[in-house]
Amino acid sequence: MYPCGRGKCEPDFPQERCYGNMHTYNTNDDCIVDLCQRAPEFSTVGSPYPIEIYITAKKECADVVVNQTLPCDSEFVMSEPPTCPDRNNSLRWEFPHMKCGETQKICVWVRPLKEGCCLAAATVCACPQLCAYTNCVQPVVCIKKWGPECACLYCPLCYSIEVCNSGSGTAYDVVVQDQLPKGLSHSSGMHCLSYELGDLCPGESRRINLDLCASERGCVTNIATVSYCGGPKCSAEWSTLINEPCVEVTKTGPDWAYICKNVDYTITVTNPGDLVLYDVTVDDIAPPGTVIVEAPGAEVCCNRAIWCIPEFCPGETKRFCVTVRSQVTGCLTNQVTVTTNSDCGQCVSCAEATTCWKGIPATHMCMVDTCDPICIDGDNTTMYRICVSNRGSAEDCNVKLSLKFTNELQPVCADGPTRGSVSGQTVTFEPIDRLAPGECTEYCVTVKAVSIGEARAEATLSSEGLGSPVTDTESTHVY
Repeated sequence: MYPCGRGKCEPDFPQERCYGNMHTYNTNDDCIVDLCQRAPEFSTVGSPYPIEIYITAKKECADVVVNQTLPCDSEFVMSEPPTCPDRNNSLRWEFPHMKCGETQKICVWVRPLKEGCCLAAATVCACPQLCAYTNCVQPVVCIKKWGPECACLYCPLCYSIEVCNSGSGTAYDVVVQDQLPKGLSHSSGMHCLSYELGDLCPGESRRINLDLCASERGCVTNIATVSYCGGPKCSAEWSTLINEPCVEVTKTGPDWAYICKNVDYTITVTNPGDLVLYDVTVDDIAPPGTVIVEAPGAEVCCNRAIWCIPEFCPGETKRFCVTVRSQVTGCLTNQVTVTTNSDCGQCVSCAEATTCWKGIPATHMCMVDTCDPICIDGDNTTMYRICVSNRGSAEDCNVKLSLKFTNELQPVCADGPTRGSVSGQTVTFEPIDRLAPGECTEYCVTVKAVSIGEARAEATLSSEGLGSPVTDTESTHVY
């Protein structure tokens, strides 16, 4: 739409009927900005006409202000860039900054109201701008750390730390600090390691190789921090799982047992570590004097039972049973040794179980008379011989013997391993403190006949091994 409101002119309507050809007015007085104004040579009253203003910066400048006074006896229609007249009928445009050679165009449309000469005056004012350029740089220091994901206890670990300056400026006084966690140790004995890298130029990187030792099982996280003059700190971390080959074994069995009886022992093997164990050998050794009766799944050779496990996973538990019989008494210790291999080396664990093997005393008594029958008028004496033996496998204690005779016989004297005493028809021997297995002892009691008849001699034997006393009776004929 044209400012006259008619739209585009008709082809047969000549433009000069609204206003004449544009005439250019230049000024080169300003050393900063050139000002050029173009206006038509004539215009028709009531029809708008344009006024064009061009400003060109000869130098870099700022705060450029263009003012134009509108012609008298005319009215403002529009402008580009848009603005409005002030109360003095002036227009104002501001340009904060113009580069050298830059041109700005302003177009103002006015409508003359009276016939006459219309004067449009334009001015420009600008401030020379002198720029001082400073190249501001920013160092960007990054840190990266890596190492083994898993390792073995007490084995060396190699970590690498890389520090890089990916920024545009130099980083000064670069320092890397590595705080060692519990579970990692350094040959220096220090827990905080510090490395001074000096200055790091843009694009430059430095690498630190760190040799540590795994001193404790578990997951450890190692953190390294880099700092430089005037810049923020940056950290990197790396976690390593420290594995320990570990095997545990326990052995359980009875505290005591009788000899010649079968006794079961249970061997429990557990893998409480983090590694798979290979070539696991469970070696059970029975002590001398014992024999292995049965060991399911084992290879038995003499007094050894050996189980083999090709692979033993973490957390796994296996149980083995071995049956043993002893031929001798005493406290005997049964030992088991578990040997394993793993990616972190060999592991050995031992256990033992002690059983006190006991024997059973079996005290036996046998009594005979040396002369039977006896004549009361002739040689009227006879001797009773009592043999006491321990046929068992354990000693018997506090072995006591006493004899009683009927009225046909009168005890005369008593002889034996302990002192015997005669009291009327009774003979009592002091006890034997200990009677060893297989030991045999003999008592002798001499009696005389005092009356005719079938006499009886009753021997009573008691001991700690006998639940109740045992008796033996021998008859002697007196005539």
